[in-house]
Amino acid sequence: MKKKRILIKLFFICTTILSTTTCLFSQGQSSNCILLSQKEISDIFNDSLKREYNLENAVLKIYKYSDKSGNYLTILNEIKGPYILLNNDTPNIKANAINLKNESGKISKIWNLEKDALPDYIVGVQDINFLEAYIEFNDLDNDSIIDPIIVYKTLTEIGLSVIYKNNIIPIEYQFKGVDFKSLRIDKSFYELPQIIKSYIEHKLYSMKTSMNIELPKAWQKKMKKNKTLIRAKKYNR
Repeated sequence: MKKKRILIKLFFICTTILSTTTCLFSQGQSSNCILLSQKEISDIFNDSLKREYNLENAVLKIYKYSDKSGNYLTILNEIKGPYILLNNDTPNIKANAINLKNESGKISKIWNLEKDALPDYIVGVQDINFLEAYIEFNDLDNDSIIDPIIVYKTLTEIGLSVIYKNNIIPIEYQFKGVDFKSLRIDKSFYELPQIIKSYIEHKLYSMKTSMNIELPKAWQKKMKKNKTLIRAKKYNR
């Protein structure tokens, strides 16, 4: 009977955690982040706000989180194109992540990450999607401010952006096209605190393993030398 009570208590604790932290992230300790329901989205965004932020025809997922600087909403839009493929799928032509601050019902835009889908030169179509399994809202440097990580994939590249003090800092891995198997790192990445740089490097390694992607040889050593373009050996100049 005692064992049964313990199991019931553990089940209750796990259920409570899952219900209050509905964002599931791949690494790190999950922050106090919630994925909003469609009803909650409708309650916050009236028609006027949707028009203001061009959200009327978008596919919406909105994450809500709080830190010592305030309450925030991060909107993930995947905007579909005008054409339909033979399999009846409609590819996305743009991905857009918008961060809004909610101060007692007053909404203001803090940052905006936009990325157009790049065409696949072999099959001639384009598509782009957020990779939600790799998106995070965590405090990476222990300053009580959330440092979001947004990850997307097109048919030719994977992009990771860390947002630090409201600045978008991108890293892009191109696996098709002109710079085949190249890694581009924004120079401002190397100005980040070391704890964040180490975390992102570890995340890239984890993505390399889980997504079975082939990063350029010695990419970690080259990042330690603050390289902003790391190519596969045969593409180096």
